[in-house]
Amino acid sequence: MIVLAAGLCLCAMGRDAAAANAIKSVSVSVRFTANTPPEPMVEKIRFSAEQVGIKALEGKSIDEAELLKPELLGLMGKIFNQVLGGYLVSDVGIVIKSDVSIDILLEPIPPFVETFDVTLEFTGGTHSRWNELMVKERDAIKHRYQDLFKDVPVLSERWSAKVIEDTLLDRDELAAMFPGFRVEPVLNIGEHTVLHLVLTPEGETIRMVTVKIRSATIPSLTLERLKYEAATRADLIVGLPLKFAESRHDIIATDITSHLENTHLAQVLHLGITPRLLLTSRTRLNLLVESSHYSGFLRAKIDVGKDTSDTDLESHLGVFLIDNIEVFTEFNFDPGPISLQSNVGVGWRVNPFLYAATGRNFTEGITRIWLDAYLSEDVIISWEKGVSQNRKKDIEGSIKFKAHEFFSFDIVSDFNTDVWVRFNANL
Repeated sequence: MIVLAAGLCLCAMGRDAAAANAIKSVSVSVRFTANTPPEPMVEKIRFSAEQVGIKALEGKSIDEAELLKPELLGLMGKIFNQVLGGYLVSDVGIVIKSDVSIDILLEPIPPFVETFDVTLEFTGGTHSRWNELMVKERDAIKHRYQDLFKDVPVLSERWSAKVIEDTLLDRDELAAMFPGFRVEPVLNIGEHTVLHLVLTPEGETIRMVTVKIRSATIPSLTLERLKYEAATRADLIVGLPLKFAESRHDIIATDITSHLENTHLAQVLHLGITPRLLLTSRTRLNLLVESSHYSGFLRAKIDVGKDTSDTDLESHLGVFLIDNIEVFTEFNFDPGPISLQSNVGVGWRVNPFLYAATGRNFTEGITRIWLDAYLSEDVIISWEKGVSQNRKKDIEGSIKFKAHEFFSFDIVSDFNTDVWVRFNANL
């Protein structure tokens, strides 16, 4: 029994001595001769070296670790030659004890990142012009992240790009800049580093855009050329997520307006354009177009339901000489019996919603006065005196509904004898 007890004690003492002589932990510290990279890159280097140390020394005794020290030095060099490119191992210090400490001094290898830029890559058919329109957002991202790259070696690209994408780029912040898009950053590290933001639409998108154009001063045939330009430019918003389009409403309106106002037609006629966007999956673009210098229209009219049939062709040509004061001439051609009436007058555009004018019908010797009130671009209330030599029919009031650029109809009354409908072909 005494011998057995003594043997057990010796075994226990041997196990305690072996445990006291075993490696308990491995820690690594990293230093740089120059150009210390961002902290996540430093942590990636430290963690990788520490894992190599743990795998090499785990379960070994201190004596065995001493024997493995040359091999461990070689492994540290291989990490940076084969895995963590961009650095040379300048020095490695290893202290072997139960808690092993490894100190690595690294020398960054030139070249380093010199410039940083951001590009937006819209997918799903989104117009490429958005890369130009989002200059403010691109500059904000560039300013936010450009300092991250000044000490990054180009040769580290194969591993540092992933580290920066995963740990340094705030994806929630990037997504907030582009509502309705899924944002996927792709980083290409080089002397000229580029962050590509791949934007993929999510949720409801704009599938089509229709254009409606209205004017009180420009003929419909002339506006048709401008409508074509507007429809072409409206492709800018086709394919956009609805959330994004709503957040960039002003940018869209400004871009379309600027483009149209810089066309040759708009420059010649001095057109001012006011856009109204109704954003849905089937977006409507309403354009109110007015000239600050000229006023004109040409329309054919036919009255239906009037006690005496009336059909004529009416034209108007005016010039705004002082502020909103217009001098104009009008002609009315009646095909049966054939007659031609001419008018000269002065009009005043009080505001965008009210127009007043007076003129002289030289053919019949009648002085005319009329008012137009624009309730909307499609609904106009008019009052006119001096319509006829017949006093009972001398005044007319009407409400006009514009159903199309080339078609409208009026409900008309002389307030005395009759109410009828007037159909207009607006040319």
